[in-house]
Amino acid sequence: MKVSVVIPTLNAGPLFQEVLDAIRSQEFPEKIELVIVDSMSDDGTAELAKKYADVFFQVKREEFNHGETRNVAIEKSSGDLVALLVQDATPADSHWLKNLAQNFSDPQVAGAYSRQIPRPDCHPLIKMRLLGWGAGQQARRVQKFDPGKKLSIQENIETFSFDNVSSMVRRSAWQENKFKKRRFAEDILWAKEVLQKGFKIVFEPGSMVVHSHNKSLWYEFKRVYLDHQNWWQVGNFRVFNRRIELIGASFDGTIKAVRGLCTMGLPASSLLGWSLYAPFFVGSQNLAQYMGSWADRWKEKYSWYYRIDGILSKGV
Repeated sequence: MKVSVVIPTLNAGPLFQEVLDAIRSQEFPEKIELVIVDSMSDDGTAELAKKYADVFFQVKREEFNHGETRNVAIEKSSGDLVALLVQDATPADSHWLKNLAQNFSDPQVAGAYSRQIPRPDCHPLIKMRLLGWGAGQQARRVQKFDPGKKLSIQENIETFSFDNVSSMVRRSAWQENKFKKRRFAEDILWAKEVLQKGFKIVFEPGSMVVHSHNKSLWYEFKRVYLDHQNWWQVGNFRVFNRRIELIGASFDGTIKAVRGLCTMGLPASSLLGWSLYAPFFVGSQNLAQYMGSWADRWKEKYSWYYRIDGILSKGV
């Protein structure tokens, strides 16, 4: 089957060259079509993209949307399978694409997604979080939906997880279920829709990308806020239903984080610094989960919360 790779870009910076070279180095039996959609970059990204892309086009920054823009790019591609990659996720080896594509020998597989490995400079608390979540695991997982089963919080996450940081979709399944217009989390909503129609999603750890960010505590707060706002909308669950639950979870989470830091071989000064930072990191992450999952309810109840939600939704 013919494969296309779609990458949305905006001022991708010097790392983008590494990503493009890694795509060119893929061992694949057929030519790989590369489609790049750029949001009017002004740092040389567009010029570099034109040198590599088989299909290149641009959209206005204010018109970019995670779901709709990817739909347009897929429409301009020609592959039976379409890999979706972000501009700063570097394929870890020459088998990234082949290992994703092999899952589609099963006609019931609508999508597959890759394992994400933190970058060497990733700060240790983010590293622990990334390695502990669904896309950081080492075991292959076939996700199916059982309409007769009531799902726990963990089962919701494991069933509907899908990540367009590095994923692949079957064109025929996408044509029936295109990505929805969303500011965020178009991937997990798409996964839920295709799973409910009887398709399968595969987490494929044999396909790996190197991807992580060292962002501020404020950025991470906003990111987790949006994550859990979307999990409420897609999975209809909340990790925390009452504010009091945050206290115990933050205390236990901090202890767990410090114990994890102690196993990472950090220098004493670094270990001390990150251990002191851990309560703020864990507490803010838990507060973000709580606020995100209640955001839709609060917007219905309090008109002033729209302003808070707008602030927390910017810059992610």
